[in-house]
Amino acid sequence: MKGKILGNCAVISADSKILKDGFGLRMEDKIYLHPIEAVYLQLNMDYFFAELEELFKWAKSCVENFETMYFVFEDLRNKGIKVRINGKFLVGKKVYMPLYEKEKIKLSELIEFCKKFPNFTIAVVDEESEVTYYSLSIYEPLGEQKEILKPFDGILVGNTVFVKDKEIFNLHFYGSERKKFVTLSLVEAAYLAKKGVLKMNNFEVEDEIKRKLEVYEDLKKRGLIVKTGFKFGSDFRAYEKVSSVLDLPHSKYLITIADDKEFKLNEIVRAVRLAQNVRKTMLFVVGSFYLKVERVKL
Repeated sequence: MKGKILGNCAVISADSKILKDGFGLRMEDKIYLHPIEAVYLQLNMDYFFAELEELFKWAKSCVENFETMYFVFEDLRNKGIKVRINGKFLVGKKVYMPLYEKEKIKLSELIEFCKKFPNFTIAVVDEESEVTYYSLSIYEPLGEQKEILKPFDGILVGNTVFVKDKEIFNLHFYGSERKKFVTLSLVEAAYLAKKGVLKMNNFEVEDEIKRKLEVYEDLKKRGLIVKTGFKFGSDFRAYEKVSSVLDLPHSKYLITIADDKEFKLNEIVRAVRLAQNVRKTMLFVVGSFYLKVERVKL
């Protein structure tokens, strides 16, 4: 079927199959198509609007980020998923936001979309035009750990606090055990000192760890056991419950503080892939929210 380009849309004669498949908007005996829909119909079905070079030139002039939007639209349609183009989103049963792999994003901006759309998904197009999908949702991490802490003394040595009382490690999994001592990180020490459990002279919380301490405190309030996530490239790893340090379960979460930081998409993708490979849930902290990001297959 032959159609024509008309300003910012393309037009074809009314076709019940096209309408049933969710393409275009009918007005009288015509169907008006979004440029992305028109390109898809010409490349995948028996429709013609213009020679390809002209068609692409027109579509790019009408649609910002055309290639990325198109490849996601095409992938969804080829999977049998009907979506409509709505600004920078593709909307069906879920809301998809197409992004190119070399873009930079702020999760603080994406979290606003998570509040509006319960099924918010980013669709990342790589340089080979393949699409990978990541589901984003606001999440509430919770644990079951209960603690009864007894006061103890510590000695600050550089960025480490040494304590003789091994109970803090054996019963509650704070710090790292040595032969005669347990060593605490500055965040652990600051938390325990603030609770009045750790007794130590001349200890002040440095500015560089204040934000980490805020997140650490919140995670502890949620009943989680919190340890460094350095080996996994995150700020923290967290366990729902630890009954014995001699029989540690797998940690449930990897947690990275994002706030207003700008990330390259491959940083997000790498973190999520690593977390899922080691059977953990990847959470990004954005202000007071925890953003769960996971790769999904459609």
